This record gives sequence, structure tokens and C-alpha cells, in this order.
Amino acid sequence: MAVKSLQPFLLSWPMTPLPWLTLDALQAGGLLALAAAFATDGLHRRDRMMLWLGLSCLLISLRHATGILDAAAIVSIGTADRLQSGLASLGYLAMMRALVIVFPAFYPRRLVLGMTLGLLPNFLRCIFLPLSGDLALALHLLTGAVYFTGFGLTLVAMVKAHRAKDPFGKRLLAGLLITMAPAGVEVVLRLGFGFQLRISGIGMILMAISLAASWFWVLTYDLQFRIKHLQAEVEAWRSLVPGATWHTKEDSPLMQGLFGAQWAKRLEERMLGTDGIHYRVHRTQASTGAELGWLEARRESDPNSFLRGWTMALGLEDGEDFQRIQGWLQRWGAQVESWGMMPPREGPYPSILLWLREPSILAVWREADLARRRCRWVQVGGPRLEGPHVRLEAPLQEEALRKALQSLVVLHH
Repeated sequence: MAVKSLQPFLLSWPMTPLPWLTLDALQAGGLLALAAAFATDGLHRRDRMMLWLGLSCLLISLRHATGILDAAAIVSIGTADRLQSGLASLGYLAMMRALVIVFPAFYPRRLVLGMTLGLLPNFLRCIFLPLSGDLALALHLLTGAVYFTGFGLTLVAMVKAHRAKDPFGKRLLAGLLITMAPAGVEVVLRLGFGFQLRISGIGMILMAISLAASWFWVLTYDLQFRIKHLQAEVEAWRSLVPGATWHTKEDSPLMQGLFGAQWAKRLEERMLGTDGIHYRVHRTQASTGAELGWLEARRESDPNSFLRGWTMALGLEDGEDFQRIQGWLQRWGAQVESWGMMPPREGPYPSILLWLREPSILAVWREADLARRRCRWVQVGGPRLEGPHVRLEAPLQEEALRKALQSLVVLHH
């Protein structure tokens, strides 16, 4: 009954060509602009998804351009119907290929090949077969079934991607469902009522913009994540270098204080700092042309000051033992920080940690992650656990500590 009541309404729809010319022209122009933008970007970045998306927009744009020729009576109705049907099928296949590239894990394998075989009878009808009769109707219904199968598989893929917390699935589920509505309405009106309402281009424009914008967002998000990961790893590696690190493209108050404001232009293998100490400059050149490296203080003339320039943390309560060990370290040239009972949660961290308390307190320092293994750890006494770089027995002896620290400090005589 609903179908019968809808037919008089559709038959009474205005049949003047101007509204259809305007509608087709708007859709064709919008899709052609998107096709040019997507194709240019895809060729520039060699992005297959953008190329397929641009091809889909181009084909649907040509389909609406054919509609303009039909509405203006420039081409016959039969020729226009054949061209529009073939171009719509090709554009649909190109869009499905773009979606499969975006969601490869959530679509069936060989989906595009299967849909191409399903739409092959429609291509034969457009080229060779008559447009009327029982055979033409059957092929038309088959084509509609292929379209709706693609819609259904896309819906299933979107839901699976959303449940899997795929970044595309979370962003595109609602948007793609809405943008597929115009194409579905057009297919229903054509197959159920024989009424042509070419509005699929509107959904195509919205779908293409949504898909391209989400594609760019995910690519940008992925690049930002990689940059942050690489920056954290760089900082971790730099923290392991036994000396101050520097980069000619970065401000370095330490290098400026030691060698002047123009330090980056006068780097040499050996340089005399303003503190009167000779430094060996370890350096290499990056692919960007910048230089980076680290400083090593040369202390050959003063073997008793082998820790000059090194910062050490002392994990011990204040008392006689603390004063005694601190005196050793300061005599050897180290700058000593008191950590007391617990290590700090945030840096900056010293070069070497001398820990005389329970080693399990530093369990987090045994992590394999470079960003968490913050400095060299010398453990004195306590249970034998994995983690310390050097272990010494209690009570601590001066000579044993000296040898242990010298083994950790890299010196080139």
C-alpha cells in the first residue's frame, strides 16, 4: 500500500529540465574539483587510497555530466542511461577499492574482484543488450543487489573497526552511514519505482571529504606519534653518553659557557674550556648537515680528580658514613647530591648513583626501557638482585669504591 501511495507522488514530480540540470551541475562540479585535488595529492605522495578516491570522484562526476546532457536533450535517453549506469558502477568499484585500502583487515579478501564479477552483467547490458525487457530488469535487479551487498559489507566493516578501536573506524562509522544514504535512496527509487533521482553525488561528495580528512588525520597522528617516540629514544640514548651532549642546531648553555657564543663554528677535536680544562670533542655529522656529539674532559695531569665534571647521587642518610663517603667523592672531583631514603621520580638525574640502602627500592631501575634506566647504579650491600652496574660489599672501602667508579668512567689517555 505504501508503494502504491508513493507512486502518484513520484509521477507528479516536476519534470522541467532546469532543476535536474542544476542538481547534476552542482554535483558534477563538486566531484570534479575533489577528483583534481585528490589525484594531485595522490600522485605527489604516491598514495594509492587518494588515487582511487580521486578516480571514484571523477567517474561519478562524469556520470552527473552525462545527466546534464540527458536533461538538456543533447544525447538520447537510451545512450544517457547506458553511460550513467556504467559510470556509476565503475565509480562504485573505485570507492570500494579505496575503502578496502583503508580497512584491509575488516573486508573479505578479493572483495573488489567479486563485486567486479557481480557488476559485469551490468557492463554487458550497457554495451550490448537492450535496456527494456525481462532480461534487462533481471540484470538491473542484480546490479542493485551488488550495490546493497557492498553497503552491507561496509557497515559490517565499520562496526568491526569501531569495536577493534581502529582510529578510522572510530571516526568514520557514523559519517559513512549517513553519506551512504543518498546512494541507497537513489537505488531504491530506481529499482522500486522506475524513478531517476540522481542524488548519489551528494553522498559521494560528503563521503569523499570525510574519508580524505580522516585519512590525513590518521597519517598526521601516526607521524606525530613516531616523532614523539623517536624524541624519547634520542633523549634516552643521550642520557647514556658519559658526558655532556650537544647539537649545533640546538641551544647549549653548557657549550656556550665553556667555549663562547660562536662555539658551533669553532669546533675542534681538542678544545680548552673557560674552566681551564681541556676537552676532547667527540662529534659526527647528521644527514641534515648539523653536527652532534659529546664532551669528554681530559684529566691526565690529575689522576686523583677522575670524577671532575661528573655528578653523583648518594643514597644514604646523613651521618658519619655519609660525611666520610661524600669526602671521598668530592676529593675525586665529583659533585655530590644527597638522595636520602628514596630516589626522585623526575630528573634531571646524576651520572652515577651510589646506593647504600635496600636495592629493591630501585626495582624500577631494572627496566629494560632505556628511558627508565636513568644512570649508572653502584649498589653497596643488600640482597643480590639484577639491575646494578657494579655491586660492592658492605662496609664500603675507599679503594674498592675508587676502582669501581674508575671502571664506570670512560677515560682516553
